[in-house]
Amino acid sequence: MHELASFDRLIARSHPSLSPLNKPAARLLRDPEGQVVSTLASGPDLARRILFAAHRVAAGDWLGLLADENRARGLQQAWRLALLRAERHGQPRTLRDGGPLWLSPALPGRPGLAPALLRQQAEALALRQLWQQGWRW
Repeated sequence: MHELASFDRLIARSHPSLSPLNKPAARLLRDPEGQVVSTLASGPDLARRILFAAHRVAAGDWLGLLADENRARGLQQAWRLALLRAERHGQPRTLRDGGPLWLSPALPGRPGLAPALLRQQAEALALRQLWQQGWRW
């Protein structure tokens, strides 16, 4: 047993990602009623995976940034994280079919702001809303 622990420490020092001690712990995502929705491991895209699981994003659905024309001010465009659901009968939905489900509040799109950063900010706000609604680990 001692040799196994020594070996693991040696691996952890030379290759931290290979050590069983450094494996990301899986966490259970629970909805406001306490039902387990998904098991998720830590990682760089955890916020996005939580949003996908919580909103039950399926194949054919689209989740991304959309301009919110109602919140634009002058030359500054407002952006929101939005979910468009695909029709389950093979035909895609359009904005005229009921519009997007807005997942985040509006964010100002300042000139020079990287789209990836804007998306991260929108995902963080959408995630904060989930926690406020009672979602938890």
